[in-house]
Amino acid sequence: LSSLLFLATLPDAMMPVALKSLIMDRYGISAGGAHWFMAVNLIGAVLVLPLLARVWTRTAPWSLIAVAAGIDAACMATMAWPVGWPATLVLRVIEGGADLVTISTVLGLMGGGAFSRSGRRFGLAGTVMMLGLSLGFFGGGQLAGESGIPVLVASAGSCLLLAVAAWVVRRPLADLRTRTARIAAATGRS
Repeated sequence: LSSLLFLATLPDAMMPVALKSLIMDRYGISAGGAHWFMAVNLIGAVLVLPLLARVWTRTAPWSLIAVAAGIDAACMATMAWPVGWPATLVLRVIEGGADLVTISTVLGLMGGGAFSRSGRRFGLAGTVMMLGLSLGFFGGGQLAGESGIPVLVASAGSCLLLAVAAWVVRRPLADLRTRTARIAAATGRS
C-alpha cells in the first residue's frame, strides 16, 4: 500500500515546478491564468466525490486504482501534446477526479485496519505522502528545464506504473478490503 500511495502522490508535486515552462511559455498564458492549471483539478475531485462512496463499495479496490491511474496517465500523456489551453484545462479536470479516486482508495485501505493502530496507519500514510511529494518536487525540478513535457511524461509513467502495480497486487488488495469490512462490522463502524 505504501508503494501505491507513493506512486499516486509523486505526480502531484511535479506540476507546480514546471508551471512556467509547461503553461506560461507553451501557451502564452499569464502567471495568474497559469494557476488555473493547478486549481481546476480540484473541480474534477469535487465532481467525482459524490460518486466515490457508491463506487467504492461496489468495485474491487485494485480495479478502482488501476482504472483511475490509467485515466490519469492518459490525461498526462495527452497534455504532453500541443492540444491547446482549453483542452489542457479539461484534461486537468478529468485528471483531478482520477487522482482523487486513486489516493482516496489507497488511503481508505490503509486507514481501514491494515495495521493494528490508527496512529501507525495514518503516520505511515502521512510519511509516504510527504516523501512522494518531496521527491516529486525534486524530480519535477530536475526534469522541467526548458520544457515541461518531460514532467508530463514522467507523471504519466508514474500513473501507468501505479495502474500496473495495482493489478499485480489485486489479490492482497481484495483480501485487505475483506478484512477491513470485517473489522468495521465487528466494531460497528461503517
